[in-house]
Amino acid sequence: MDIPGPRDFEVPHHPEASALARTRTRAALAQWGVNGETAHHAVLVVSELVANAVCHAKPQVTVRVGCEWSAAGAAVRITVVDGGPLECPVVLPDEDLPERGRGLRIVEAICDETGVRQAGGRHVRWAVVAEA
Repeated sequence: MDIPGPRDFEVPHHPEASALARTRTRAALAQWGVNGETAHHAVLVVSELVANAVCHAKPQVTVRVGCEWSAAGAAVRITVVDGGPLECPVVLPDEDLPERGRGLRIVEAICDETGVRQAGGRHVRWAVVAEA
């Protein structure tokens, strides 16, 4: 299967950014033939990571969504780069969970791989959602 390269796009630094990122991610996944639970999980992960970037970091949020195929099926790689720390969101222990702040727990629960690193003063969060 000939899959186009990853899609990169910037989203505005405001609450509507997650909705725009979901729309663009769904379109890319549909073009690549990724659907069902894998697509649903990938869209959810993009939404959560973009929401964290808007909430906890400086402006300029860039999203990259890519797809790789293997005998096991599709693996969607998601990367969200923010404009640098106001603060870096972390996964809290169960007893410390506030009303909000469960997004990274959701991401970790549904992804096969996740990570975060610093690059040039910016946070780079990534996740991989693979077909089950």
